[in-house]
This record gives sequence, structure tokens and C-alpha cells, in this order.
Amino acid sequence: MAWSLSDDTRPAWGPGPRIEQPDVPYAPFSRHDAIGKPCDWSAGSATETFASRQAKSQYGSAAFSYRHDQDEGQFSIVDSRAGARPRREGFARKWVAMQPTKPFVPLTRYQGSAAGPSGGPGSMMRRKKYKTRYHDLSASSSSRSRFGSRHDRMREATPSLQVDESWEILHELAFAQLNRNVIEDEDNVQVKDLHVVGSIRVFDSSLDHVSSKLTKTLPRSVLPAEPSVSASDDPILVRLADEFPGAILATDVLLGAMMASTRSVNSWDIFIRKREDGTVFLDKRAASKIDQFSAHETSPVPLDEDVASINSAENLSKEATYVHKQFVNLSLKGPALSLGEELPSFSNASDKAFNAAFRYRKFTLEDGTVLIVRCQMDALSAKYPDPSLKKFVSIRTFHEFDPKFSNGVSWRQKLDSQKGLVLSQEFKNNAFKVTRWIAETTLGGSTFIRLGFVSRTSLGDPSSHTLLGVIKFQPDQFALQVGVTTKSLWGVLDLLVEKIKEVDSGLFMLYRVPSLEALRIYKVPSSAFLLA
Repeated sequence: MAWSLSDDTRPAWGPGPRIEQPDVPYAPFSRHDAIGKPCDWSAGSATETFASRQAKSQYGSAAFSYRHDQDEGQFSIVDSRAGARPRREGFARKWVAMQPTKPFVPLTRYQGSAAGPSGGPGSMMRRKKYKTRYHDLSASSSSRSRFGSRHDRMREATPSLQVDESWEILHELAFAQLNRNVIEDEDNVQVKDLHVVGSIRVFDSSLDHVSSKLTKTLPRSVLPAEPSVSASDDPILVRLADEFPGAILATDVLLGAMMASTRSVNSWDIFIRKREDGTVFLDKRAASKIDQFSAHETSPVPLDEDVASINSAENLSKEATYVHKQFVNLSLKGPALSLGEELPSFSNASDKAFNAAFRYRKFTLEDGTVLIVRCQMDALSAKYPDPSLKKFVSIRTFHEFDPKFSNGVSWRQKLDSQKGLVLSQEFKNNAFKVTRWIAETTLGGSTFIRLGFVSRTSLGDPSSHTLLGVIKFQPDQFALQVGVTTKSLWGVLDLLVEKIKEVDSGLFMLYRVPSLEALRIYKVPSSAFLLA
């Protein structure tokens, strides 16, 4: 077959000759180039492979790189990424803290049988032990949600007395408002001793050697009843009221409760009697329990609700007060030393058997308000037994009844080696009581404070107790140890005194509201002072 030649003179298919156009970039095609790519934004990025970089450098694809020759002085990059969610610190910590710690259970190839790794029964017994421990941890952690927080239980607190609807509310002070009032300088509060009466004994320093291994049993002796005398019934305070008209007269027990009021949970009340000349007496109601020691008032673990239980709040309060009196009686030695003036008659049948020392002190606040306080002293320091030196000791008692109510911290195991742990746990469970002790020692001017740690000999016997240890502090060191500032205590009292001075003459009541974190001042009729 013979082929004929075509007469078509049109140019053949394919690229033609290169046309020089200086304004148009040009580069030969490469198999690595992506067709239809108007701009290479990934040029020079860290994700490029070695082959792609070699191809671009060989074929000159840099001619297509983006160039911006304009002024970039006002150019800024805006981050369009979604911001991170804010972290809720408080909720996260609380939620994590409520989760029980899951114990480690060793896994073996004999999970289906009672044999351990070596074929014995030990593995099954360990698993039962860990299971029981995990159940206890779960129960203790769920008790917080079951019984509620401190504020939830506060709504169910029993009022100290029945408030009549006819009583007029003059002032209501929230705890937050009281806590914000802090005096600038404690040195501006001037102090002066007016009278020191009664007799006092020396503290027995041999109790410093008591430990959980060398315990000391508290005696079950019957002590004489201490007279409960309010300020208006004290003959010395009545005489001082005439000498200082317009002053506020009270005992250290009532003023201590007022200064530590923002840490209280239980309800209490104080009657206020104001004269025409502006003199104020702060008195305790006859049936009031404000002078008793509370037990686990601020603890997150609730006490037994059964009133007949030995671990109910009321029975533990009586036990703590009884234990304190027994410890004070045990810690004194030697004869009673006279302080100069005799103890006044309090119209009580047991006065002859009652030995006590009272210090009547005058405090002048920054605004000129005069406070006259009767402070009780417990003992003299063994290092300074001379009464004229006035080296007084305040004795207070911590009471352990069951370690499970104290987060499992047993004093017999932790007190000797971890005193700080035990003390912090007690302050957590009894913040109001401990803060009140600090306020009382501040008012009384004690040189030292002795803390006795007394535990039940048997968990089921509330009548037998054992002393496990004694700690010695200076009042300011003790306040620093538990994180209490006396400036805030004086600030709370200063604001309460200011509100009391604003009321007219008559009878009033300072009431700790059980359902709110607040104090109220009521105007009450004269017959209310005789309430039981």
C-alpha cells in the first residue's frame, strides 16, 4: 500500500515557539505541580517533602509565589480560633475531692479461683479486704451529699429560744459584713487592770511528760458547782458601772462568743440591758447553754441525730464540759495562793468550796468606748509561781469520743508524732470553740495556754477518760497556728458594740439566727428576761 503526502499546511499540534513577554511569569511544567492551583500557600512550609523542594528549585516555581509590596505598618493578624473554655476551679476541686479513692487490686491469672499467684488463698482474702475498704470510703464520701454541707445543716439547727413575732428587729448583721470590719492596729486598744480577786493554784508541769504511751487517767471526782453569775449580778461589776457611766460590762465568756460569732453554727442568745445613762450590761439567760463547750459544731461529718445517743450533740456538749472541769482539777497542784482581794459573794451555796481567780479589766477602744470585762484565770505558770507577776495560764481541753467523726485521725496513733495534724483537724471540727478560746485568752491577758487532749478510755463509755498529751502555747502563737487574727476578732466586736450603742434604753437581745449566717438585735419586753 502506497502512502500519499498531505497537503495540509496548518501548524502541527503541540507547544509552539516561546513568546517573550516580560510582564508574565513563566516556568516549565513539572509532574509535581498541581494543575488548577492559583496560589501555593504552602510554599516554604515545614510539611514540604524533600522531592517537592527539589522540584520547585529546579523548575522555578518560586515565580508564582505571593508577593505583597504594599505598606504593612497597619497590617495585623487576627486569631480566629475558638478560645479555651474557662476552668471552674472551685467546682472541679470539690467534685474531685468527693470521689472516693479507688484502691489498687492486684490482678492475677487466678481471678476465677481462691488461689493467689502461688496457688494459696491469700489473694482472695486481699481482694475482700480491698473491697471492704473501698465500700467504707464510698460510704464516707457519699455522706457529704447525703447529709449536706455545713450551710445545709445550719438550716435545721435548733433555735436557742423561741423568738416572739412581736419582737422588733432593730439590726441584722451578716457574717460577711462582720468579717470585713477589721481594726488597723491592736495597740490602739488600751488595757488596764482594775481588780484581781480570788485565789489560784499552780499548773502541774509534770503533765508535759504525758503521751499516748504514758497516759494518765482522769479521776471521776465530784466537783463543786461553779456559780454562773451574769454581769448584772456581779457586785464588783455593778460598782464599776457607777464609776464608769456609759461603759459596757460583760464576762469574757459572752464577749468571746461575740468576737468568734462568725464561725458559729449553733444558735445562742445574749440579753442586753441598757440604762438611761448609756451603761450596758450583757447578761446570760438563766437556761442558756452559751457557757458550755460545743462538740464538733463545724464538722462536715454530722453527729448522731438520736437524742439518747452518747454521740448526740447535746450529750457530747455535756461530756466535753465535764471533761474540761476534770482536766482543770487534775492539772492544778499545791495550795491556793491569794491574789490580794477576796472572792465576792455570788449568793451560791457552794461558794465556800469554790476557788477561782477573776481579773477585772478595762478596755478603751479607738472611739473611746469603755469595756469592763470579768476574765477568769485558771492557774499560775509553774515557772513564775509568784501571783504578783501575773503570769496566768488558761487551760482548755480537746475531747475525742470516736475517731470516725474526725476523718479517721486517731489521737493514740497521731498525737505524739503529728500534733499539727491533730490540731488542724480539731480546728476544722470546732472552729467556733477554738476561736472563742483565743478571744477569751486575749481578753484575759494570759501568758500561756495549755491544751489538754482527753480521749475516752472506751468508745462506748462516756464516763471514763484518759489524758493523752498536753501542748503549751503562747496565745498569739496559738492564734497563728490555727490561722486566726485577733485584729478581725476586735473588728467584729467593734461593729457589734457600735450597733449596741445606737439603741435606746431598755431590754434587747443579741440573737444568733439558726437559719441564716447573721446576728440580729431584737427589742424585747421586760418579761422576756425571765424566760427559761
